[in-house]
Amino acid sequence: MGKFNLKSFVAMAIILLFSSCLKKEEIIGTYSHQTNIIKPGDIIVSNGNSDSLILLDATGEYKKTLYDVDNISETISGIAYKPDTKEIIFTVTGAALRVGAVSIVDGSYRNFIINVSLTAPLRGVAVMTDGNVLVTHAGIIQKFSTDGTRITAGAWPKTLMGTPQQISALPNGGFLNCSDATDLVRTYDSAGVQTGTSVASGIATTTDVFACMRLSNGRIANAWNGTTDTISLWNSDFTGRVNIYADTSVLGNPRGIAQRANGNLLISDATNNYLVEIDIDGNLIDKLGGSILNGPTSVFVMPNY
Repeated sequence: MGKFNLKSFVAMAIILLFSSCLKKEEIIGTYSHQTNIIKPGDIIVSNGNSDSLILLDATGEYKKTLYDVDNISETISGIAYKPDTKEIIFTVTGAALRVGAVSIVDGSYRNFIINVSLTAPLRGVAVMTDGNVLVTHAGIIQKFSTDGTRITAGAWPKTLMGTPQQISALPNGGFLNCSDATDLVRTYDSAGVQTGTSVASGIATTTDVFACMRLSNGRIANAWNGTTDTISLWNSDFTGRVNIYADTSVLGNPRGIAQRANGNLLISDATNNYLVEIDIDGNLIDKLGGSILNGPTSVFVMPNY
């Protein structure tokens, strides 16, 4: 009986030791974005001349064509991220005016907004802090709910300025909009009431403003397009303009502007067919995407999620 108990004790000890070792094995952590098609830091560009939405990695290398329109008469313009459905949304002007959506998880496409009230050309798109979506077209800004339903309460849509281009959300619930017809940049509250003084470039022979966005430090960046192409910064109240970059030999046709997580700016050049990266002081860092881009317009950097 004693031998049996000893053997049982030894066997039990071995089992417990083995179980203890198993518990101490390292569990490898996984993150939601590891298997997704689009990852934080990736760059998304609307390729104007090839009518497609292009995905680049953070270094500017080609990853995937996210969406190619059905015919060459259609163009893609504004780009934004819709976090509640984990989709990149973008405006498409052509036979079927629409806001499309591509999943960041598997790259699948769906029509997000198709509405008879939309008229050509569709331009900017932005997701507001409350989840509503704004779309600019033909001098009008329309509002849609997160499920794509058109909102008319609160005197929407708004006629804010001629030919609005890029539109972006502000942390206070409002939004920033710029126009290449009136050549102005303005801020608005969530109800569409102007809150910021209209500002023009203040630069001789520079007129059109195709892109504007609020940066992580609260300043407002603008891409002015004309004889003198200039990237400028304003304080949030449109005081204290600083022109940080104006080299037409490098940046000949600025159309879109985005910010990396490190603070650097990416500007799409529709003539030179690349992205220009500069730091916040205006120093040239790099030129990206030159092997795949063809008339790039809007540019968007995927945020962390």
